[in-house]
Amino acid sequence: RHVIKKRVMSRQEALVSQMGRHGSGCSITGDVVVPKVGGHFSIQVTKASFMAAWQFMNFGIRDMNKYPEGRDPPAYHNVSHYIFDLEFGEHFPLATNPLKNRRLPVTNKSGVGLTNTFVKLVPTVYKRFARRAMDTYQMSVTEHFVNPESLASQGSSMLPGLSLTYEFVPLAVVHSEERENFFSFLSSLVSIVGGAFVTVGLVSRFLVNTADIVSKKMD
Repeated sequence: RHVIKKRVMSRQEALVSQMGRHGSGCSITGDVVVPKVGGHFSIQVTKASFMAAWQFMNFGIRDMNKYPEGRDPPAYHNVSHYIFDLEFGEHFPLATNPLKNRRLPVTNKSGVGLTNTFVKLVPTVYKRFARRAMDTYQMSVTEHFVNPESLASQGSSMLPGLSLTYEFVPLAVVHSEERENFFSFLSSLVSIVGGAFVTVGLVSRFLVNTADIVSKKMD
């Protein structure tokens, strides 16, 4: 007997496998150790690639050695990107990650532009019941896209691609998971039962008094 098993590709593997159908691309995976101070990192095209795409977009000038007829620079220089997962610290299960499964397409003529992503990191202590506390971060994300025309006209030193700037908020959030002990549970139970008896007593007294009043009127 032979057992045939079929492995299903993950979302990341499926997207990476499709890159070759639409042109070359890169998939970046890794860890970066950063100090607890603000900073930034970027993934950008080269200056020569940006100038080639810019010249073609504005003047129709093509480098025939790199781009023969029928192959435009935008086919080679498109900085659209997909963020599979980007986290600071350990995964915090009680918060959503705005930088997970994030698609940022570039649809202009040149295929280039600068995506500025600003991340504010909130230090978070997650205290779980009967387990060690977790030091992690929650994040707030804002984005701003700069067109290549603005980059060129302003003489910006930044090149098209993705630029991520992060800073730490000087406040901390503490999430604690706690369970009531037995005595707290017992006192709550006694209070509930006592309240039920008091309520039943009031209702029964009201009914008895009402019955007495009705019987006196009938007499």
